[in-house]
Amino acid sequence: MEDILLKEKIDGLPESLKEQVSDYVDFLLYRYSDSQPVLTTEEKTELDDRWDAYQQGSSPTSSIEDVKERLEKKHGVSN
Repeated sequence: MEDILLKEKIDGLPESLKEQVSDYVDFLLYRYSDSQPVLTTEEKTELDDRWDAYQQGSSPTSSIEDVKERLEKKHGVSN
C-alpha cells in the first residue's frame, strides 16, 4: 500500500480512532521487530516506583474481572 494512500485513510478517521490506529501500529512494530524496545531512564524509574508502591500495599489494584469489564465497555469486545 502506498504511504500517501494510507496517510489519507488515517487522516479521514475521527480523532478517537486515530489513537487506536497509533496503538495498533505500535503493537505491530513491537510484534514484528527483532529487538525489544529499550526503556528510558524515566520509564524505568516509573516502573520501579510503581512496583515499590505495589509491594508496600499503597498502590490501588483491580481484579481481573474489573479490568475485563472496563476493556469490554471501552472497546466493545467480550470473550
